Amino acid sequence: MTIIEEEGVPLLRMVPSTSSIGFDVDVTRSDNVVYTAFSHVWSDGLGNPEANEIFSCQWRRLQSFADCLKKGRHEDMGEEPMPFWLDIVCIPVCKDRNNTSNQCRRRRMRNKAIQGMRRIYCEADAVLILDNTMLSLESPFRAHEISLRLAYSKWMRRLWTLHEGAMARSAFIRLKNIHVSLHAFINWVEEAVDADTSKDSDKLLSSIGVTEATVPWRSCLHFNISWEAAGYHKMRFAWNEARSRGTKYEEDRYVVIASLLHIDHPEAMYELETPEEKIEFILTRVAEIPPLILFTVAPHIQKNGLRWAPATLNTRIGLVKESPPAIRTPEGLQVTFRGLYLHSQPNWNFRTRYRNQVSEIVQPSSKPEGQCTWIVKIDDGSHDGYLYSATFSIQDHETPKASKQQKLAIILQPRLDSAESLSPAVLVSCNGVKDGIEYTEYIAPIFWAKVTDPTKLLLLRHTIRKGDNQFILGSWRKDGEEPHQWCVG
Repeated sequence: MTIIEEEGVPLLRMVPSTSSIGFDVDVTRSDNVVYTAFSHVWSDGLGNPEANEIFSCQWRRLQSFADCLKKGRHEDMGEEPMPFWLDIVCIPVCKDRNNTSNQCRRRRMRNKAIQGMRRIYCEADAVLILDNTMLSLESPFRAHEISLRLAYSKWMRRLWTLHEGAMARSAFIRLKNIHVSLHAFINWVEEAVDADTSKDSDKLLSSIGVTEATVPWRSCLHFNISWEAAGYHKMRFAWNEARSRGTKYEEDRYVVIASLLHIDHPEAMYELETPEEKIEFILTRVAEIPPLILFTVAPHIQKNGLRWAPATLNTRIGLVKESPPAIRTPEGLQVTFRGLYLHSQPNWNFRTRYRNQVSEIVQPSSKPEGQCTWIVKIDDGSHDGYLYSATFSIQDHETPKASKQQKLAIILQPRLDSAESLSPAVLVSCNGVKDGIEYTEYIAPIFWAKVTDPTKLLLLRHTIRKGDNQFILGSWRKDGEEPHQWCVG
């Protein structure tokens, strides 16, 4: 712990001795030392939540793996054992919650070690991945076999291994009798697909299997290489991967995201109590934010300037390549999307629900149920006859809080009117335009669809005349074909 306390990284190596097990473990600092960092899944046999200890046979096994990797990369380093870093031994275990001076020190050093993990894996000469699924695979092997095995391995499903693989300068995976460079393996996969001369159907299935299986770890390995100039793509990848991977401690998800995004002191989030606080910690410390975070359907942070932000990781952030990054300002999230103004407000108490594939009106009650749907006709002087359907789910969210005097607008996710399927949008209240930016306040997520089918249009007009649907006029903000800037608070 002294090395960690002095801002260093402890490294391990076996040296022969006359002890009963035949070796001692030499601990040294990482300063100017070439070393290997291991990335593994605890459930594969290397985990120990009770103490910073592993069996002697595991020490020998790990040292042999590190030495084997050294011989293939650094023949000039001689026969000295290769130093390595292993979380089980190098991150202090702190299972006792008693506030003794020793336990308090161990907790501080544990948090300090976790804070330094990005540095540890970035500075390692190589990161060696250990997974039992892969350790049973012997060369020679076929490209699609190792690709599929890795894609569905435990290593690809755990949270901290995401962090370790993404930070690696050079990542290798250990098989039964050799180690393989994953960066080089990407090229092998592509060559194998191109060289496949089998029947068309077999080639297609093989190509899909290989290329699809490489997508998760290809993105992970390229995290620090390909995306240097695309900060919000990094955040989207980190968010979506961290939310779906397995971990014993839920709070680790936020720490991993922050560490991947190079946010200082990610361990500080262990002191925060709620997911909302942790997400706010992340969002207020990144320069660029994925623009489609605005359209996530989830509970949102209830704080001025942050109402656009989801209050939970349990929602996926989508991707639109053409969209510029969203920029967080004190007033809110600045985005560039198409949108329209509503000339009046819906009646939020007018609700419908589906039963047995039939829509029926829900009688007003204090119970939040049903959905509020209204039909919008764009008042732009055209006579195309198209209508737009907007739907708000009362079951999932509170009735929108908007005074009758507020002007409402709808911000649209890109390319929504190319199909009649429902797509996400957001309802906002308008506070005025300044320097070409419409300043708004987030109200609620909705779903939006353009209706062009003649039969559906006829049915909608019939329900409007009967009073079974609300009808509202709207107008595009300037030219409806062009996106415009909004600031959503």
